[in-house]
Amino acid sequence: MNNKKHIYIINKLFINLKKINKNNLNYLFNNDYDRFSKFSFLKNDILIDYSRNFLNLEILKLLIKLSINFNIDKFIKNEINIKNNLIISDKDIYKFFISNDKINIFSKFLSKKKINILLKLKYEYSLYEKKILFLINIYDDNLFFFYIIKFLNKYKKKNLILLKININNIDVILNKYDINLNNSLFFAFIEKDININYILKLNSKFNFNILDNTLFFIKNKSNIINIFLKYKIYNFKYIENIKNNINFYLNIGLLISIYTNLNVFYDLIYGIIYFRNYIYNNLNSNISFILGIIDIWNVFFLNKKNKYIVSNIKNSIFFIKKYNYKIKNNNFIKNNYFNKNLSFDYLLYINNIKDEYISKIFSIIENITFFNNKYIKNTNYFDKSLNIIIIKNINPFNIGILDSIYEFRTKIYFFIKKKIETILNNINNTNILNKVLTKKINSDLITEKQIVEYNSSMNGIINFYKKYRNL
Repeated sequence: MNNKKHIYIINKLFINLKKINKNNLNYLFNNDYDRFSKFSFLKNDILIDYSRNFLNLEILKLLIKLSINFNIDKFIKNEINIKNNLIISDKDIYKFFISNDKINIFSKFLSKKKINILLKLKYEYSLYEKKILFLINIYDDNLFFFYIIKFLNKYKKKNLILLKININNIDVILNKYDINLNNSLFFAFIEKDININYILKLNSKFNFNILDNTLFFIKNKSNIINIFLKYKIYNFKYIENIKNNINFYLNIGLLISIYTNLNVFYDLIYGIIYFRNYIYNNLNSNISFILGIIDIWNVFFLNKKNKYIVSNIKNSIFFIKKYNYKIKNNNFIKNNYFNKNLSFDYLLYINNIKDEYISKIFSIIENITFFNNKYIKNTNYFDKSLNIIIIKNINPFNIGILDSIYEFRTKIYFFIKKKIETILNNINNTNILNKVLTKKINSDLITEKQIVEYNSSMNGIINFYKKYRNL
């Protein structure tokens, strides 16, 4: 077997899914804190056994998409062995992994209810491939540059290079670094016509169109659109009305840090825009329950023994925006979760969630399944031995930053504390988490069924944390 990176789907090879579930953190995620911190998703190969399940196309697509260290360009796509020795060509498998639409090539066997396969994915880790963030029209006294550098240096994103580029130094930089579309991202501040013209001149120096990977920061939108159109730039991405304050710039820095390991920086652009539009503006009014959810996640899932904090939650920021996966209603339930042969460790129920794409995104992350309220009402769904946690009235747009806030919690504690104090008077009637229902938690945390009343006020957070933090 070639030691290069392959995908092998091989018949009659089995892995005990229960055994993986029982110790999934140790099996799927490396527990070496120092080494683990270098990766955002999987440290080693992940082995998923679908031998007793029908291979759901959406699950397979998400499995690939969630592998943020998966480098499709360097992936050797030369061998896929299916039952009956069906072999898919390089070209076909490549189309499958990079396209949301061209997936008919798998329809022959994906429609089968059960397929005996072992899916083994090996990742070409992109961690050590240098990523370059180019800053255009950034001046030494610009807060953006100052705080981004400060943030990234503090959290040691060693694989990210930040460069201020201009006409005078671009030739030297191009000779020094191996620059391509996949490892390059451009941030540009636009205030007037001359800035666009300047960027176009820089663009002519590259062997690809940098506008595809450029995020424009605009202080005032009024005349900018006409300027873009004047230069025949029709497909551009921007954030307007940027704030000249530390919180805004640190949040952008946080997003850069999160997405550093992405194979294609293009996705970072959508992540930042999504973060800005749907999360950042609502952060202050939701910070108290975010802290509470973090504590609950830590207590029930992690037992404070693992640094793994549901790492791929943060990727929901751009997955929601770009892929917009949705559960196929009852088909997903019937064919997957309630299959007698399946075994899940946890079920997390979210009430009052308008769309189900959050559920779909998280359905394969550490075997935690999110259900909408229309499924929870049927008690027959819970005949199996399940661990159920019920969360009511959670805003799905805030889920994407739970991991980030937890990881940097100690650094921003005082900032959060002040934010909570300013909104305490407004949350008296908004207890986000009313009940946490647990059944047969397979750990030493809780050994019997119980209901935990949770108050999202400041005292509620403190009391809950004190009660369960040492379990």
